Order: sequence, then structure tokens, then C-alpha cells
Amino acid sequence: MSARLDVDPALCEAVVEDAARIASQSGIASFERAIRGALDPLYDKTVGDRQPAFETAYRRLFKEWGYEALLTRALDEFPQIFGEGVTAGVSFRAPSRPNESGADLGGPGKVLAGISVPVALFRDPSALARFLRHEIQHLADLLDPAFAYTPDPSQVLGTGTTENAVRDRLRLFWSISVDGRIAARGQLPSRSLEAWAPHVVRVLPEAEPERVRHCTELLWNRGLIPFPELLGMARRPARSLLGAVGNRGFVVGDPCPLCRFPTRRLVDFPQGLLRAKDLAEIREIVRDFDPESGACERCVEGYAVAKTVGA
Repeated sequence: MSARLDVDPALCEAVVEDAARIASQSGIASFERAIRGALDPLYDKTVGDRQPAFETAYRRLFKEWGYEALLTRALDEFPQIFGEGVTAGVSFRAPSRPNESGADLGGPGKVLAGISVPVALFRDPSALARFLRHEIQHLADLLDPAFAYTPDPSQVLGTGTTENAVRDRLRLFWSISVDGRIAARGQLPSRSLEAWAPHVVRVLPEAEPERVRHCTELLWNRGLIPFPELLGMARRPARSLLGAVGNRGFVVGDPCPLCRFPTRRLVDFPQGLLRAKDLAEIREIVRDFDPESGACERCVEGYAVAKTVGA
């Protein structure tokens, strides 16, 4: 196995066993016979030696049946990731739970890349190649100084509901950008431009169909979008992607600029309610507060009552 490629033994076993099962259902017994031929002699070993021997056997079959070559081929499309930081190689594993598939950097100094690959993808080399290309491009972005990735949780808005919404939009917008760049290189992306549009509708349910198309095309055609800008799009999608300046760039479910809780709408502060001194006090807590953005009804009413009582 390549020094820059490591496959978790559990993934090797799962892929090999899945291939044998699928072949057996089609009346092809040679895969199962190959497994039995490789494993049966190992039962004569002591219990302590048996498991490592099983792992070695499954790794050998994984390689002989061409699955390792599929992973190597995908990595060969992105040699830059090894020159830009992945010095400890790439580890492939099966997801430990649903919806866990994907790629990330880890280890001291983030020098090890890990990719969780659904076992079923190995049944279709073309689908596997598209998935891996998409995930490795994510890794390439993380390593690219031009992407300016900063894994700082404080940049994502504070409440649990809001944070989840921002993360969902960030993940989606980044993925569309990744597939757009892959397609621009003449390669097959994980999804087409048209296939991404329904996902944008899901995270921007209030947007009109024309706006959804505009948003998807913008992300697809833009090229590399720096992470801080992607995060800004995820936090304020209406303002940054949909051109909705008239509604302050607000999307239903976005947080109130003051209390940070999700709200259905923003309202204006009454004329003269906020003086320069008041704004200075607010900005000591909420540094980027813009009174032109308004706030949720509860915050505006609460501040008006406080001003009345204090008068």
C-alpha cells in the first residue's frame, strides 16, 4: 500500500465482503471462494495472531480486486495536497454513523487527511471517483492560502439554532463552489448545477425561484471563494447572494442583530430612539451593530420601554 495512502482494515473488510455478497446474488461464486481461500487457513493460527492475519488478507484482496487503485487514482488528481501540508498521508475509512461521510484534516499540525467513504460507493467506480474528487477538492481548499480558512467557532453566530443554520448554508455553498470548479476543469462533479438547486431551496425557503437559480449559478461560476466570504454568505445570504438590500439582507430564521435569537422579521427603531451615546453602549457588546438593520420586535420594544422608564 502506498506510503501516502492508508485504508482502515474495517473498510477493506466491508468493501470486500460487500463485493462478494453482490456477486453471489448475481450467481458469481468466485469472489466468495477467494475470500474463503484467503481466510480459512488463518483459523489455525492462535487467537492473538488471527485478527492481524485477517486484516492482512482483506487488505490483499482489497488491492487485488482493484479498489486501492481507485483511491490512488483519485489522489493522483490532487498532488498539490501532499506538497501543501498532508505529509502524513490520507487515511480512508468507513463512516461510523449515517451522514458522516466526507473529508477533514487531523493529527498534530493537520498533516493527516481523513476521508470517510460509504461502502456502497465502491460498487460504482464512477460514483466513487466523483465523490472522492469532491472531497479531496475540499481538502485542497483547506490547504490553499488563498482560501484563508480559519476554523474559529466564534465566527459562527451564537445560538444553537442559528449556528446549525449557518453551518448548513456554509457547507452547501462551499460544496456548490467545489463542484463548479471541478466542472470548469472538464471533470465530472459530484452533482450538476441543476441538481444543487433543490438543496439551495431547502436552506433559503423564502427565496423566489429566479433568486435561487441566481444564487446557485453565482456559487457555481465564481471560482474559488475565500472562506471568510463564504461564511459571510452563510450568515447573511439574502444580502450577499440574493441582492435583497431592500429587506436588509435578512432571511426568515436569521438571528436578531442584538439578541442573536432566530426571528421571523426585523423592525425599525423609532426615529430618535437611539442617540450616539446609546449606539456606543450597544457597540461595546455588539461591535458590528448597525441601527439601519433594525432588530427583532422584542428587542426594539424592550429598548423603547427601558428608555421610557429611564426618562
